[in-house]
Amino acid sequence: MAAPVSEHVYHDFIYSVTLKKVNSDAKTFQLLFGASQNLEEYQLLTIDFMEGKISFGNHEKEIKSVSQEFESDREYKVNLIVNDGIAKLYLDGNDVASLVYGLSDYEGGKVASNLEESHFDYSKTSLKSLNTNTGDFNCLGYEVLRVVNLGDGNYRLNDTEYSVSDGVITIDRDYLKTLETNSDYKFRAITDLTDFDFYVSTPSVGVQVISSVEKYYRGDSLRFEFSEDTVVSKTYIDNEEFEFVYTTSDNILTVDKEAAARLVSGKHTAKFFTNNGRPEAEFSLYESVEIIPEVPPAPNHTFFFIDIGIFGVLILGYVLFSKILKR
Repeated sequence: MAAPVSEHVYHDFIYSVTLKKVNSDAKTFQLLFGASQNLEEYQLLTIDFMEGKISFGNHEKEIKSVSQEFESDREYKVNLIVNDGIAKLYLDGNDVASLVYGLSDYEGGKVASNLEESHFDYSKTSLKSLNTNTGDFNCLGYEVLRVVNLGDGNYRLNDTEYSVSDGVITIDRDYLKTLETNSDYKFRAITDLTDFDFYVSTPSVGVQVISSVEKYYRGDSLRFEFSEDTVVSKTYIDNEEFEFVYTTSDNILTVDKEAAARLVSGKHTAKFFTNNGRPEAEFSLYESVEIIPEVPPAPNHTFFFIDIGIFGVLILGYVLFSKILKR
């Protein structure tokens, strides 16, 4: 395949071109993407005007195709969106993809087309990455209707937790700090054309927490010490939410003994949703031990009575022996 070949490696991107068949020799448009440096391995989009077919495949074979009628002497707007391991081909601005293809072991790569040798009239060619150098995500002018954090129970972000400027989505840093530290979260931007998935990394360091003691006994309140003052919105123990009291003077969070009584004896993990991460602390709960005062054993008088009996016998024997001698 002839040039142009992209200078850069593209992972998630949108490729656009407008094609028009005015020459009888114009038969097939092809686009390589995810290509190796020498273009020996690649993914391949083929639009065949002669056979009336759109297909996806790789350097070895065609994998997926769909029939599509094409007319001569008219323009076709082609949009290829490659995002999070899925390739979608749109024609003429339709909001439903003509063909969707799951990319196996896709790691991105060079992009190249046969435009210059295809004999098609073409215009409005564009190749833009969806990933920005700052870690934000580029929707390239599509209207963002909402953003969802797929990695956090499909939580829908409110207007203060993300922003869109010139097509670029930026997730608010204060919101990212409320998530697990040092993690990659998958987000979904729902636009007027399609859904875009992208990943954002959270800060590497957040607030720390430890249990005040390792062992609690039934009837105790649970106490947890934070490394710094923070805002705690939720407390979970073994994935069950618990009410709590947090005091900023000493950064101590307390779960009272009535709430703690719901727990079974054994090891537990507490997790805290804060404005600076979601730290965890482990602790153990034991049954309370009732202390019974030691009662001294009742005295055993058996030997006392035996001794008295023996002593009495000896006295009696002595008296009788004395009377015998006096006779």
